[in-house]
Amino acid sequence: MGCCCGKSEEEKMMIDEQNLTRQFLDPAHDAEVDGGLRDDSMMSQAQCDPRIETLTGKGGLPKLRLTHSSGSTCEVYLFGATVTSYCTPQGKEILFVSERSQFNGKKAIRGGVPIVFPQFGQPDKAMPSHGFARIAHWSVDTKQSAIQPDRSVQVVLTLRDSPETYKMWPHEFELEYRISLTGRSLQTALTVLNDKLDAW
Repeated sequence: MGCCCGKSEEEKMMIDEQNLTRQFLDPAHDAEVDGGLRDDSMMSQAQCDPRIETLTGKGGLPKLRLTHSSGSTCEVYLFGATVTSYCTPQGKEILFVSERSQFNGKKAIRGGVPIVFPQFGQPDKAMPSHGFARIAHWSVDTKQSAIQPDRSVQVVLTLRDSPETYKMWPHEFELEYRISLTGRSLQTALTVLNDKLDAW
């Protein structure tokens, strides 16, 4: 994670993790699904109601399931904000999650799409490897989590500094993790906010 300094009291500095927007495209679809054009394989798929569900996942951990009208789905655990499943409209699973994942709310989920913050590896031995974000319990921004005008299904998860994080990393911060599901892609974007003048 690079060094980030607030520019002024009025201007909040927002870092887009070097534009860390990951896109997982379904290569079986060359036509736009959400723009009104559909190929024959998509036309054969049963349409369903787009929705966001709160479910109990493995180990009793809460998770969200996003369902697009095309039939594509995505699952994300609030523990670590880890995306553990992305299925195409044909039901093909794209992501891998290790069978060794314990889902105990303590150790990071192995596989899927993990969040790495505020360090890669473990240069700071006082902090867990790859940071604490992937073993923290995130919150759902209910105002931003909804079916979008373009028919994509979006959830936004947030994580702020706390007494627990301050013991490992003495800085104020806010993370916003945006997950967007369409008929042919899964997109994720992590935004890091440092609204103080202190350098990280």
